[in-house]
This record gives sequence, C-alpha cells and structure tokens, in this order.
Amino acid sequence: MYRQLKDIYELDKKRYTNENQVVMVYRGQLMSRHEIPILRINTDHIGNNAFFSTTMNRSLALFYTGPGELTHELQSVLFEIELNVHDESYLPFADISHLSSFPNESEILFMIGTQFMLSTVNDQLDYDNTERIWKIKLKVRPNDRIQDFKNLESSTQRKTLKNCVNIILIQTEECDTPYCIKAANYLLESIDKTADPCDNFFQFACGTWLKKNRIPDDDMLTSPIPADLNNLQSVINARRFYETCINETVIESESINVILSIVNDLGGWPILQGSSWNETSFNLTNLLIRLREYGYNMIYGFGTSNDDKNSSTNFIRVYQSDIALAQRSNYLNETKVTRSYRQFIQDVASALAVGRIVNSSEVDDIYNFEKLISTFHWTPAEQHARQNETIRTTVGNLSQTFNTSFGFTNYIQHIYSLSNIPLYDNDIVSVSELEFLRNASSIIDSSSRRVLQNYIIWRFIMSRITDMPKRYRALKDPFDEAYRGTFAQRPRSITCGSYINSNMSFALSKIYIKQYFDESAKQQYIFNESYISNVLKLLKIKANENLRMLRELVDRKAWGASPPTIVNAFYSPPRNQIIFPAGILQMPFFNKDAPKYLNYGAIGVVIGHEITHGFDDSGRQYDKDGNRISWWTDDTIKKFNERKQCIIDQYSNYVVTQINRTLNGFQTQGENIADNGGIKESFYVSFILNLFGKTELLCAYTYMYIYLQAYQNWIRTHPNEDKKLSGLSEYSAEQMFFINYGQIWCSKMTDANALNRILTGVHSPGEFRVRGPTSNFDEFDRAFQCSPGQNNKSQNPKCAV
Repeated sequence: MYRQLKDIYELDKKRYTNENQVVMVYRGQLMSRHEIPILRINTDHIGNNAFFSTTMNRSLALFYTGPGELTHELQSVLFEIELNVHDESYLPFADISHLSSFPNESEILFMIGTQFMLSTVNDQLDYDNTERIWKIKLKVRPNDRIQDFKNLESSTQRKTLKNCVNIILIQTEECDTPYCIKAANYLLESIDKTADPCDNFFQFACGTWLKKNRIPDDDMLTSPIPADLNNLQSVINARRFYETCINETVIESESINVILSIVNDLGGWPILQGSSWNETSFNLTNLLIRLREYGYNMIYGFGTSNDDKNSSTNFIRVYQSDIALAQRSNYLNETKVTRSYRQFIQDVASALAVGRIVNSSEVDDIYNFEKLISTFHWTPAEQHARQNETIRTTVGNLSQTFNTSFGFTNYIQHIYSLSNIPLYDNDIVSVSELEFLRNASSIIDSSSRRVLQNYIIWRFIMSRITDMPKRYRALKDPFDEAYRGTFAQRPRSITCGSYINSNMSFALSKIYIKQYFDESAKQQYIFNESYISNVLKLLKIKANENLRMLRELVDRKAWGASPPTIVNAFYSPPRNQIIFPAGILQMPFFNKDAPKYLNYGAIGVVIGHEITHGFDDSGRQYDKDGNRISWWTDDTIKKFNERKQCIIDQYSNYVVTQINRTLNGFQTQGENIADNGGIKESFYVSFILNLFGKTELLCAYTYMYIYLQAYQNWIRTHPNEDKKLSGLSEYSAEQMFFINYGQIWCSKMTDANALNRILTGVHSPGEFRVRGPTSNFDEFDRAFQCSPGQNNKSQNPKCAV
C-alpha cells in the first residue's frame, strides 16, 4: 500500500508545476463538545494510526460534518489541511479518485502514520457562527520531523466518518507526580536501550535488570515483582502463631518430641526401630485415615471439590497424590537429584536415630518404592490430554470401579465420619488418573508392610522438616541445592510469613471471624505457645473444613481460598469467576495515579489473560454457570484445535538456553493462549475502545457518531492520564504499554528451577511470556516498526487463537 500511494503520488505531482504549490484538503466529522478544549489546551500535533481520508472538495467535507451542532454533545468540525505537493519529506499521499467507486469525492488518502501540526492553537481555534462549525487548520508534518515525534502517541482516539480509521491527539507534557517519577525510575532500571526490541523484546525490556540482579541463595527464582510476604502485615492477625513460628528456642526444645510422638501413634518408623518394629499391627487403611486427619493424601489423593456437572454443589474427588520429586522423569536415571534425595532420607533418619546405625538398604527400599509408583504417575501434560478418562461414579459403586484390594469405600466413609458427615450410596465421586490408582494398588499389594510404613512415615516427616530445629532443617540444604538450585535456608521470618499467609489469611481476619464464625469455631483458632502443636492443629482444622464442604451448597459470591495478599490472579471455571486479590493491585501492575498505558500493559493484560481462560482448552468446556458441558459446535472445536496447534508448535520450539531444553508447548498451551489473548484484549481496550468511556458507534457511509462523554470527563479530571514519563519520552504510549508488559515478567531462574518448570509447570518462563505474545501481535510490530519475521525471531505466520 505504501508503494502504491508513492507511485500514484509521483504521477500526480507532475500536474503541479509550481515547486511551492500549496493544496488545501478537507476533512469533516463530528466530535464531542469536550474534545474541543482538550484539543486546544493539550495537543501540539495530530497523528493517525490508519489510512487517513480527506477530500479536495470543501462542500463534500462540510456534508460529513452534518447540519452543525447536531446535539448539545456533538459538535461539527472541519479540518482544513495545508500541504506542499512537492515536499518529498512527507509520508506518501495521493489522489485516489480514479480508483474510487465515488470519483466525484476527490479523495486524497494519506499514509498510515502521517502527522499534522496545528497551525491554529489555543484561542485561535475558530468557531464559525455562520456555518455553525469549528474550523481547525493543520499543516502536514514533514517526514524528517515525524521521526523526531514518531513515538508521541495517543491520549485519545477517534474514528473517521467514511473509512472508520483512527485519529490520535498527541500530548508532549511529562508527568511529574511522585508515582510517575517512581515508575520512571523503576522502568529505567530494567530497560536495555542497546537491545533491539524487534530481535529480543525480553532483553530490551529486562536486560539491565537481568544484569544487575542475582538470584538470592535462599530462593530459586527472582523478579522485580513484590513478593507475597515482603510486607508481613498479613500476619498481624495471627501474631501469636507467627511469634511461635520464629521462636527458635521453643522449637529447639520441643518440636522433635511432638513429631516423634505422632510418628509413634502412627505405628512408628521402622528404619529407626530396627528389628523391634512389629509389623503385625500394621493396617494401611488405618494409617492413611490417621494421616488424613491432618490433611495428608498419601498415594491416594481425595477431597471435596466443586461438582463440574452441577456447579451449585460439591462432590468427592479421588485422584493421584503427589510424589516427592514431582515428576516421573526425575526418577528415570541416577542423577545428582536422586542421589541427594536418598542422602536426605539417610541423614534425617540418622539424626533421629540418635547414635543408632541406620540400615542404608531401607533407604533404598523407600526410594525404590516411590520410583516404582512414579512410573505410573501422570504428568501435567497427560492430565490435560486425558481429561476425558475421568470417571463419574457413586460411593456405592466405588469398589467396583477400582476393582482393587484396597477398600476405597471404607477408607472414604471413615474419613468423612471424622467430621460427622455420613456418606450415602448415591453420593457422587469423580475419579481421575484411575490407571495410576489401580497400578499403585498393585504395587502396594506386592510390597512389604515394612516398606509401606517406612515410605509413608518418611513422607510425613519430610513435610514437617521446616517445623524442626535448625540442625534438622539444615539436612535439607544439599537436597534443595540439587533439586531447587538454592544454596541457603530462607530467613525464618519469610518462612513463617509464607506459611501464615497461605494458611491463615482469611481464617484469622477480623471481618471473616465476625461474619462467619460462631463462638465454638473461634475457639478452634486459639493457639498456644507451641509452634509445632499450632501447625498440627491448623492442619486438622483445614482438613475438617474441606470434608464438611460436601453437604454445603456452593456460595458463588464467596471469596476463594487465595489469600488477599498474594501477587497473582485466577480464573475458576466451575464458578466462571476471575479473581484479583489485593496483592496484585499494586505497582507495577496497577496504580490509580499511573498513566493509562502502564496500567493497561500490566493489570489490563492480567485481566485479559484471566478472561481468555474462559475460552481456552479448559475453560471452553464450562458454560456460563460453571457446569462442564460441551457448548461449542464441532466445527468451532475443530478450528480452535487447528489454531491452538500453532501455539503448541511455536512454544515447543523455544529453547531455555541456560539448560538447553525446549519448552513443552502442549503442557503450557492453556496459559500461552491466555497470555496471547490477554495482551490483545488489553491493548485494544486501551487504545481503541477506551474502557473508561461509554461508547456508542454508528459507522455508515455518511455519518459516524461517537459518544465519549464519560471518557472525556475522566480525562478532564485526570490531567496526568497519558503524559510521558521522565527519561522515557522517546517512547510512544503504545510502546510503553508493551515495555511495562515485558517488565512484569522480568525474572531469573536457577538451572534446577528452570528444569522443574519445563517438566511440571503450566506457565512458560517469563522470557517466553514476553517473546511469545509480542511476536504474535501485529500491533507490536507496528509500534516498534519491526520487519516481517524480525520480531523476537518469531515464526511466520503469526499464531492467533
């Protein structure tokens, strides 16, 4: 199109013999009455981000303005544009009358990106009382000056009458509020201006931050996003629990005795007792029931969940439990991770044996039993791909469904009876990963009682290492170094804050207790001075709450389980809800005083991401009420699958260079689709639909009416709405949108964490959450003027679901 306009222009200019010949062209349209003062006060020049149609026929332009003052809200505006036909510094424009279906319109079409200078500003804006129109005089800005101002972009947007294209009013003032100064510093400390955003946008957005920051020894990932627990205000309501958690003196004196007392009640740990352990008292069902009182799911996982076929009720769900190394691939070969895991078991057992020799063969038996179970453990990708293998049955048919020696019906009935919840034969049970559950039962049948007791007790002790004295916690450090890539223990204050923030943020909040807890329930949450006793008490409370949900109707208005302080957001298919905790509504995601392009580039994309989940490979299976039902046509599903395959293939070709491993595009497809959808939704809302305004659009051949009163009112009361940031004025609002989006995913990982994310994660690493969506978005290419195929070294064509 650029070449066509250029060629037509070269032919047209031969008609004009005067080198300085000036031609007047016109454009008529309607504008809100609020736009006129904004244009007068705040705008230095005007640009367009689409082809810009004008006419040499002034009378025709007046026709498009309507009868003048069509309503009190809409004003008739005539743009009178002056251009020098022979000035070759302009972007291409041409008379396309001979190509038009309406040649009498004498249409002059300007190239995308053409900008105009106001030749009448402030009080010189002219209102013609005779014609009852506003007259705004413009001059075309030469292309060399456009390069100086090419990045000054929209504070508002408008549509033309005839071609439905965008006009941009441009402001050049910088925002000097305290927040803008803080945001500018934050962004400048991350951005790498030496990198080409089209080649590697992640490096461009995060390069300086990556260079200046290192991963703390006590963590496996670092990012500039505020951590959930940096502000321990969330634990104030749980002060006693928190204080007992950081009281190392009490932990040193009593935690081991409490844990060993529970182990003895559970039948002991044979590896410590040697030949004195009596296997005749072993009962697997009773052992698992006792542990389930504390919420533990050993081998067989189960609990109460929303019924995916009837979102107003809950049902019983049975599924595979987790394994210590998370994924079966971690057990396939002898590695540093497997060696350190076995040594971890050996070291803990030796420490608890207090001078007695621990038989290393029993350590091997524990590991080999788990390794054998892991061969049937489903990966996240398999769980996603085999959702249709989930079985819906009843309590009465449960034993028949499993067809194993383990008494699932008796097991589940006993557990619910602990919370005084009777089960009936017609109660619904959802069973997933049935193949694993059956094979695990076969492995259990062929294993000795001693091995089973050793393994199950080990998993309990392993989960409680963080509650033990420091010398025991230190035994986990070599394993964490191999498995997580960390080199030191986290500060105790962070560990305690994390636990309380995750487990008690609602239960102990003043409002929650006042509204939902009766006096007896409140007594459950009164804690003593023993941290380990408080932990075990809390585990029982939470396990009991989950069981009691079975007979409760789902309250769709109730807040979810996520603490309000967490820096994250969620979509719940069974409730058809998107959830934004208070923790994410802070810098850099959101601030009420931030320029709009920053908020839309961060929290706007997050909102779009969560909305997109409603239509990804999982969300599409639920209707508006949260019930799992097929509501798409076969043809729609086929086209969706074709498009998602493009995303799968694209991400499967991304390489995490620090470990030279490719991503699992299938496993991460849902989140990748949401990332790609979220950035587009937020961008278009921000720069085209203007979310803050009520817009009613009528685009026809003769008239387009745009009602943006609410949006314009918002602009008048928020003068810093889209001003530039100090030190970043060279970037347009659209570029800043993408820059802030890129910076929310700045992060560094240890090699171990990178591998675990590839093997088990459903989210792509931060680098590819930046490169993937931007490489698929034409608007990114336009904003940074990227050549086809250059952007982030992406494949063509672009993927769009």
